[in-house]
This record gives sequence, C-alpha cells and structure tokens, in this order.
Amino acid sequence: MDNARHVRLNKIRGRYPHVFEAHKYCKENPDKFIGRIHGPVVLSINVKDARYASMVEQVLGGSASSHLRYFIVENEQDYRTFSRILVDEKKLKVNVAWPSVGNEVLRTPTSAAELKSRYGMDYYASDILEGDPHVMRYLAQEARISKIPLALSHSSEENISNSGIFQKFCVGQTYYNVKTAEYGKRNKQTSTTPIRTAEYLGEAVDNEAKNQLMEEYRTMEGNLQQADVMIKEYNLEHDQIKQKVQAYKHQKEDLISQKRDVQLAAQAYNMKLGKLEDLKKQLELLKQKPAVLQERIHKLKEDVVTQKSAEERFVKKYAQTLQKYVDCYEMRNIYKLQEIHANEKFKAIRNYATEQDKVLHDAENNLAAAKRSYQSAQRQALVYKKECEEAGNNLAEELHTLFQEILRKWKEEGTEETLETLEEKIAEEKGRAEGIRFANPDAMLHYEERKVEIDRLQQKIDSLDGDIEECKRQIATVKALWEPRIDALVQRISVKFSEAFERIRCSGEVAVDKHEDFDKWGINIWVKFRDTEKLQLLTGQRQSGGERSVSTVLYLMALQNLAKSPFRVVDEINQGMDPRNERMIHEQIVKGASAPGTSQYFLITPKLLPNLFYNERMRVLCIYNSEWLPAKIKPLSSYLEHAHANGIS
Repeated sequence: MDNARHVRLNKIRGRYPHVFEAHKYCKENPDKFIGRIHGPVVLSINVKDARYASMVEQVLGGSASSHLRYFIVENEQDYRTFSRILVDEKKLKVNVAWPSVGNEVLRTPTSAAELKSRYGMDYYASDILEGDPHVMRYLAQEARISKIPLALSHSSEENISNSGIFQKFCVGQTYYNVKTAEYGKRNKQTSTTPIRTAEYLGEAVDNEAKNQLMEEYRTMEGNLQQADVMIKEYNLEHDQIKQKVQAYKHQKEDLISQKRDVQLAAQAYNMKLGKLEDLKKQLELLKQKPAVLQERIHKLKEDVVTQKSAEERFVKKYAQTLQKYVDCYEMRNIYKLQEIHANEKFKAIRNYATEQDKVLHDAENNLAAAKRSYQSAQRQALVYKKECEEAGNNLAEELHTLFQEILRKWKEEGTEETLETLEEKIAEEKGRAEGIRFANPDAMLHYEERKVEIDRLQQKIDSLDGDIEECKRQIATVKALWEPRIDALVQRISVKFSEAFERIRCSGEVAVDKHEDFDKWGINIWVKFRDTEKLQLLTGQRQSGGERSVSTVLYLMALQNLAKSPFRVVDEINQGMDPRNERMIHEQIVKGASAPGTSQYFLITPKLLPNLFYNERMRVLCIYNSEWLPAKIKPLSSYLEHAHANGIS
C-alpha cells in the first residue's frame, strides 16, 4: 500500500489522463527515442527527508503545478519526436522540455555551512531532492530549486528577506516571496503563503487497497462482535445446562441410593428364594417319607406362602417409606432456605431500626441546640435593633444625611458586616481623624477652602458640559447631512461587490468602518472564500496574496461604475493567484471591461494561463523585450499558423 510511485501514478491517471497516456506510450515504445524519456517529473524525483515534502512541492508550484507534469528529454531529436508523435499526432495536452544548460545551474548562492550558520536555514531545495541530472537541471532552471532554502523551524526571516540573496524561501509552514521594487528606493516587499500538505511527494498510501482492507477489517470486527454475542448466549445456556446437570446428579444419587436399597431387598429376596428352593428339595425328600409327614409338609408349604406374602408387603411398604423420605428431605431443604432468608431479613430490619433511632436522637439534639441558638440570636437582634434605632440621633446634619443613606442601602441591599467589624471601622476612622487633627491643626480651614474651590470648578465643568452638548448637537446636524449619502454610496458598492463574489462562488461585503474620531473612518471589506468559513475582514495578514488580489480586483470593478475615467491600468494583478482564481478573475475583467460604454482597460502581466476567456472586443499584445530570442522559441508566425490550424481564433 505504501508504494509512492504507484499512488502518484494513480493520481496522475485520475487528474491528467493525457499525461498518463503519454507516460504509458513512452514506457511501451522506448525504441522510438534515442535517449531516455524522463517523466512526468513527479515520478522521476524523490524527497530524501519526508519532513520537507510539503515545502518542496510548494517550491515546485504546488500539486497543480505544470512542473510536476513535464516530460524531460535528453536531446533535441527526442524533443522533436515527442512533440510530433504525442502532441501533434495523438493530440495529447502534455508539456516537454529539453534543458540546454549545464550543471552550473545547480550551483547554490552560498555554501551549506554558511546557509546554516549565517541564515539559520537547513538545506536548499535541490539538496533535498534526488533525481536524474537532466530532471534536476530542468527544475533548477525553471523552478530555481538551487536558489530556494528550506527550514523546519523558525529562523530570522527578516534577515533572510533583507539579505538580497534569496527571493523565495520556506520556513515551517510558510512560503515567503521577496519582491524588489523596480523604481524609486527599490524597497523590498515580502508576501507569505501557507504551505499546503504535499499530495504527491509526501508519504503516500494506496487508498483504494487500504479502504478495501479496512472494509474487510470492519466486516471481521462485526463478525467478531456477533460471535461474542453468541458466546455470551452459549455461556448462559451452558450455565443453565450446568444447573440441570447438577440437579440430575442429585437425582442420580437419590436413585442410586434407592437402587442400593432395592438391591439389598432383592438380595434378601434371593436369599429367601434360595432358602425356598432348599425347602422344596427338602419337601421332595419328605414326600418320599412315610405319610405321617404329609401334615408337616402341608404346614411348611403354608409357612412358605405366608412368608412370601409377608415379604411382598415389606417390599411395597419399604418403597412407600422411601418415597416419603425423599419428599420430607425436599421439604426440609425448602424450610431451611426460608429460615435463612427470614433471619437475614430480620437482621437487616433490626440494623435499620438501630440506625434510625440514632438519627432520630441526633436530630432531636440538633433541634434543641438550634432552638437555643435561635432564642439567643433573637434576644441579641432586639438589643441591636434598639441600638440602631437610637444611633445617629446626635449627629451633625451632613453626617446624619450620610448615616441615613447608609441605612437605606443596608435596608435595600443588606450587609454582611457584624457589630465587631463596625466597631473596628469606627475606631479606625476616629483614630484617623485624631491623626489628621494632630498632624495638621488647620485641616478644617483647608477643607473649607477646597470645598469652595470644588464648587467653583464644578460650576465651570457644568458650563463646559453645556458647550460640549451644543457642539455634539451641531456635529449631529452636520453628520445627518452626509452620513446617509456615504452609507447609500457604500451600499451600492457592496451590492456590486457581493454580485461579483457570487459569480466566483464566494461571498463578500463592503461596509463603512465608523469611529467617534472621524479621522479614523474607513472602508472595511469582508470576504469568505470557503463554505466552512465565516465572513472575515480583509487584512494583509489573514488572507493569502492571491485572495487579496482577487478581493482588490473585484472591489475596483465594483467602483468603476461610480467613477468615470478615460482608461484604467492594472499591472500584474494575477501574480500570486492560483490557476482557479486567475481564470475566474480574468473572465470577470474581460466581461466587465468589454461591456458597451465602459472605459478602456489595460491589463499588464508577464504571464497568462492557457485557454483563458477572450472575446472579439479584446486585443492581445505580446512584447518581446530583448535583442535576441532563444533558439528553442519559434517565430511568432508559426504559433499563429498552429493556432489557426487548430481552430483557435
């Protein structure tokens, strides 16, 4: 399940079937090419340390980057063959590159030791990757893997940004991009992007096989739980059978005892039967004797019959007696169990009665103590009530008013203070007053002077409060004239802004940021790019660079219907956007800028994605700002001819 190459290939087959078909063709037809075809790149590279997998994938442009889907050839002939067969004939949308640079492109700006000691970074991206030299040279040329350092933990990011050596670097889960202004003081601006978890270069698992095994595991686990239930049922049945076996064992013992008694009776019967046979023999002998013995013989026969009948009665009586004995033994066991149950119940009731007697005795003691405490507290409360009613009668007018206010609060809110704490506070205040009189004999005079000054200042404050209220009324009057107009204008902008965000399946609003200080008024832009999020304020730290660019463009488009100008210019607005946002924003700009009655619109960018939205009111200008062109770039006319041949206008 952990075959990373197999998992990567399955992802390529699902997302980019043309790349998969090209890879399959190259594997099945190696005789078509002179050298080896490396690719796609995602199958030809490996990350030495899995902890850096997400960083390396971000450096290569992310999981949707075309760098990972490029095919690398080793010579020009294979480049032409690959393009002719797979691109022109089979019409596969794949990219092929032939790196015509040497190993110098893999040279790093600093040594590994200096990178760690001076800047606190771990490795360059090229140090973590391993692959064929042709693939590594291509990635160094196009993705600059030998110029981008990586670090797992935070270091001095500001020092790295200001060094002037590194334009891009990764620290932890953040990707930094340092740009230097082309004009003026050439200030540096650093933008950050959160690093997403690697989809291709991390440790991969064959999810289909894993899910199948997990499904089998869950099925077996369900069977195991069902077997546990059956085992519990069988155990219960086993216990019941065991109880029956035990009962049958007791019955067997009783039957064995009965059998033993019957055997003893049978043995006695056999002995008597043997004795009867002896008597019969004797009878035969006696028959041969004279007739005088006939009477005795007859008598002996009668004795034999009598003994036989008696023996039969004894056997029946013994069986009846044995059955009565068994029934009595069972009744004796039942009565014994009832006796044990009654004794235990009697003990429990007796213990419960003892405990309840003790609880009742304690409750009576507590009730008596509570009554005594209540009566004592009642008497003390009457004394305190009388003292409180008499308190404050001889106080000065000011203190008497203060005293009445304290009483009112106590009646309304209550107090947790006791008589002892009040007496301590009174003594403390008296001591403080005596200390003031002793330390400053003129304290009362100063008090009167300050009281007069306080009255004067209070009158001044009242006058100023009146002036402030008048100013507030004037401000409210003026504010009522222009604030509704601003709110209405911003509401119009917000409606246009929300409609633009809905077209890209996101949400956005614009609102006035109001403060008591009018210098701090401003515009707040609220955006939401994911269904699981809430509307968040657009800031320079919360959203990514691409999200800020999208919000800025849509805000400017919401403003363009409110402000008239001969033309508008937007420079590199698509830089930092992911391909999805770049396509949606480009389509919005094209539709808005090409509508009838709008101003002329200039969009300047160093790169554009293929197959963007265009219409007939647009004009595309490609500027070659160089004295020469690379040998691999064909003349512009050949690209135009190829476009016309494929029906691209």
